Amino acid sequence: MLYHQDQALLNTETNDSGYLEIIEKIQTDRNTEASTYSYQDENHVEQLIVYKYLEDRNWVFMVRDNETEVYGSVMTVRILVGGLCAAMAIVVIYFISDKYFSTQCFRRSCPCG
Repeated sequence: MLYHQDQALLNTETNDSGYLEIIEKIQTDRNTEASTYSYQDENHVEQLIVYKYLEDRNWVFMVRDNETEVYGSVMTVRILVGGLCAAMAIVVIYFISDKYFSTQCFRRSCPCG
């Protein structure tokens, strides 16, 4: 492990099932493209890992975070954009209908005959 917030984990062997599955997959297919992997950890929390195999060094670079952290901001933005779109649709419909009804001449109320 190259970097971790907990320095006690540096240069230690991992027993994390997600990391081990990624390493096994890399040993099998030797793919050097950046990839993602998601799994459920021992605490039943969905984890998302982005990894890349660095063949020239025989290293695997991995970044991991739980899915709610990763996708939480996306969901917030999605809700905000959806709300703004709905508000704009209401404003546009209001102005279009107001303009339409103010220019229409209805038979019962039309002063022009």
